[in-house]
Amino acid sequence: MEFRALGPIELWADGQPHDLGPARARGVLAILLLTPRTIVPSDVLIDRLWDSEPPPKARESLSVYIARLRGALRQAVGENVQLIGRARGYQLDVDPESVDLHQFRRLRRQADALAGSGDYEYAARLLREADGLWRGQALAGVRGGDVIAKANGRAISSEHTIRDEIKMTAGAPLPLEIMRDGKPVQVTLTPREKSPGQYQIGVFIDHYDLTALPFPAAAKQALVYPYEKSKVILVALYKMVTGQERAELSGPIGITREIARAANRSVWDYFGIIAMLSVYLGLFNLLPLPALDGGRALFLTLEGIIRRRINPRIEATVHTVGLVVLIGVMVIVSFKDIFGRG
Repeated sequence: MEFRALGPIELWADGQPHDLGPARARGVLAILLLTPRTIVPSDVLIDRLWDSEPPPKARESLSVYIARLRGALRQAVGENVQLIGRARGYQLDVDPESVDLHQFRRLRRQADALAGSGDYEYAARLLREADGLWRGQALAGVRGGDVIAKANGRAISSEHTIRDEIKMTAGAPLPLEIMRDGKPVQVTLTPREKSPGQYQIGVFIDHYDLTALPFPAAAKQALVYPYEKSKVILVALYKMVTGQERAELSGPIGITREIARAANRSVWDYFGIIAMLSVYLGLFNLLPLPALDGGRALFLTLEGIIRRRINPRIEATVHTVGLVVLIGVMVIVSFKDIFGRG
């Protein structure tokens, strides 16, 4: 387990990064990581999170971010890290040696002591090790409340999203123009490869602007959404079958975890993943596989081609075998969800 603060705030465990929630939840973590095992007053957290201009219900908002962060930490590392509420603030009970910032400080202190004793070679080695911990600007990352206006010089909109730009970078540094307190700020982030061909920059949507649509436009979107998502799913399925992307299957347990993570981020993430799952299930049910509606449709098509009824016992046997195979796959994937992931 390692907390990374010498760059974008990250938590790594079992060799992979873990979702820490929206920007301000990560901001709370960054502040607490500066002084682990020390109570940080709520007033200090509020002052630092909102740059001395807190909203009217800052304490309630802070409680929400604390709850989200606590849930994210519990999902990632269980009870190994405790975020404890005290009478006047909060305390992160974590070993300082699991935080790269404190590793850096320890290495610098040791290097200074060695240089003072004349062992310059070993001191230089420790300094190089300390410098190797840096991954960018300390505590870097887009702040809560920032609006991404442009990426690579192109305007970001609902038609051209930040995800589109991240995908096109193939891991190259991505220059952003963000609006912070009404002023443009230039930031460069380097996408990290989450899985083959899939990149992310560690930015979480912390706010959604919702627009009420008239009924005709809403009805159109209700039809367009499943169509567009189905295209994405089918392309991803093709890439997995052809070996262009690695297949990562999840069973009911893994799906429930993802739904819980989405709910921790926001209610809109929750509804988004529910809508996506509905499209997934509908599309999957139409695949020409035994025991699915698509399998039944395949038999009806074959009967139309050969112009005679297929033996019902043969069809029932095929569907039964298919159902057993699907149940077996579900059991294997669920076993992987329980024992094969951190």
